[in-house]
Formats: sequence, structure tokens, C-alpha cells
Amino acid sequence: MKKVISALIILLQTSQIFGQDTTNVSLSILKDDLKFKYEALIIPVTLVGISVIGLESETIKNLNKNTREEIKEHIDNKLSVDDFS
Repeated sequence: MKKVISALIILLQTSQIFGQDTTNVSLSILKDDLKFKYEALIIPVTLVGISVIGLESETIKNLNKNTREEIKEHIDNKLSVDDFS
């Protein structure tokens, strides 16, 4: 019983040792740091737009198909150590 109690005490004390230290928390965040930058949306919106257009556009579907075929043509079936070094 003494071993269980001492193990419980050690366990509780270690959780206090590694707990969060709230004495050094500072909230000095500037408003400029929190400003939303619309430039960050340019690439994601463009990629999503191309994807949505590509669902119905035969031109983009053909471009994807041709690109996939070209990549498959140039795959080397033999692997060697030189490919990775």
C-alpha cells in the first residue's frame, strides 16, 4: 500500500513540475501581425478554380490525359543504385 501511495505522490508531483508556466506569458501582439493578407489567397484560389473548371472542360481533361501519357512513356522500368545516389 505504501508503494502505491508513494507512486501516486510522485506521479502528481511530476505533473506539477512539467505543467504550463503562466508567469511569463505576454500578450504583446501588434495589430499589424493580425492583419489578413489577401495575397495569400491568390495561389489557392487559382488552383481551386482550375480544378473546378477542369471538371467540365474537355481541353483541360485532354491536357491532363496527354501529360499523364507522356509521363508514363518516360518511366524507366529498371531501377539501379545510380538512380538514388
